[in-house]
Amino acid sequence: MWLTNEAPYIFNKRGVYYFSRRVPVDLKCHYTLPRIVFSLRTKSFKVAKSKVTSLAAKLDEDWLTLRWRTTDDPFRRFLVERSAGATIVSSAPLMSEAKNLYVQLSNVSAYGTN
Repeated sequence: MWLTNEAPYIFNKRGVYYFSRRVPVDLKCHYTLPRIVFSLRTKSFKVAKSKVTSLAAKLDEDWLTLRWRTTDDPFRRFLVERSAGATIVSSAPLMSEAKNLYVQLSNVSAYGTN
């Protein structure tokens, strides 16, 4: 196995070119193996080089998407932290109170009584 400086992520094994790229440490939890390796199914260096260029770009894009998805919101640090024990007091009626009010009002409108 040998990698070239001319074409990174390529190695030749028994005349066939392969793609090989290490998974970044921060994304290892998304992958089963620490390295992505597969055959490019070509014996031509020129074809392998063009395939690797597009594959590496796609992989970089996928990794960027994974990083954005797993990273916390960058604006989170500007938010006011709320304590876990704090409760918000609402002036809205409880569901049981709303139900009773609804029943009273529907009876009034159905029978025309006050």
